[in-house]
Amino acid sequence: MSANAVANGLEQLSERALTSRNQAHPGAVFTADLVKALNRLLVRALLELGNSGMDDTACRIAGEGWSLLRHTEPREAERLNGVLHSLTRSRCRSKQET
Repeated sequence: MSANAVANGLEQLSERALTSRNQAHPGAVFTADLVKALNRLLVRALLELGNSGMDDTACRIAGEGWSLLRHTEPREAERLNGVLHSLTRSRCRSKQET
């Protein structure tokens, strides 16, 4: 799967989450363990996106994820904040090298 396909898929998931975060989901159970596991998968995907040169997309998605989690799952939101800082640090290093 190409980096563009992964980025498009993550953006679609992010857009759906932002659109539906205020809507009720009858019968849906989002436990803290599920959120934690999904967030760890998201972190891995975002780091891969950044490593493939799509750090702008990865940063945008990390920021949106942080916004979704900051009130209900602050520890997981901080994990995405760390990814965002990691992605921007690597960008700064690569600019300094050129």
